Amino acid sequence: MRSISQNLARIDLNLLVTLSILLEENNVSRTAEKLFVSQPAVSRALQKLRDIFQDPLFIREANGLRPTVRAQELKQPITLLLSQLNDLIDGVDFNRETCDQSFSISVPSLMGHSLLLPVINLVAQQAPNVVIFQQPSSVEQSKQLASGNLDFAIYVKPITEENFSSTFLGNAYPAIFASKNHPLLRKEPKQNQITLNDCLQYKFVEHNLDSNSDASMPHPALKYIEDNQLQRKVALKGSQLGLLSEVMIANDYLLIGAHYLMAQPKFAKEFERVFLFDDDKYAVATYLNDHSITHQSSAHQWLKQLLIKSVSAVIQNKN
Repeated sequence: MRSISQNLARIDLNLLVTLSILLEENNVSRTAEKLFVSQPAVSRALQKLRDIFQDPLFIREANGLRPTVRAQELKQPITLLLSQLNDLIDGVDFNRETCDQSFSISVPSLMGHSLLLPVINLVAQQAPNVVIFQQPSSVEQSKQLASGNLDFAIYVKPITEENFSSTFLGNAYPAIFASKNHPLLRKEPKQNQITLNDCLQYKFVEHNLDSNSDASMPHPALKYIEDNQLQRKVALKGSQLGLLSEVMIANDYLLIGAHYLMAQPKFAKEFERVFLFDDDKYAVATYLNDHSITHQSSAHQWLKQLLIKSVSAVIQNKN
């Protein structure tokens, strides 16, 4: 029987890095591009990995590679191992000014600009070599966090499974927004209190969820309208906020979104909040979810604290 040292002596660290990227990409050519090596070099590394793990690891298909069950089992421990090795090499003293790591953060699409812009600006100031990848929310976020393909997920539900951490960031309140030249904002001063019934006299645009997003995300404003036996007319549903904004300006349409949409400087220049559903019954709790594989990483913990402080400040400001 081989000793631990003898077993480990057979493994080149570069092979594990190659396997980690292959498990992300499921494609030899994209893996080669990420590693700045040739495709034959990746193929040779894969053959060595097959010999080491005594498993095919990947099955070739028309559109790439499909990982075997054994490869899928290896994904999380290899991600954790490489993360721990990276921390070991970097040392215990984390220096954000020289950190050059990449981090992936998922956030529901309509929330992304408002919540992440302050974070990205702070990262640019404090850690100029760090790269942030923003991803849309997904029904697969638990798997993505556990595998290391995703570092943090801002979402409207906590993850209660073992090995996950969920931090409450604040409550989002639904609100109705109109362009600055909307007739609602030209009411006589004595009638300047805009009501929900006033808003429902106009048509709305509606932001569609991405096809990969969780369709069960709550829509508290629609629940409020339904509970009060009111009706809303929708003129356009779309996934691009830019398009929805242009249509709102041109047609006096309204939009329902989280109260902190006004935190977007560009949005705030062209739109105003005309009605707030200021009722805790219809508030939506927002969380920062992450997995324990990142908990020993100084870099991840630095970014986590920055996310909590920055995003909480945006969400908890109802003005």
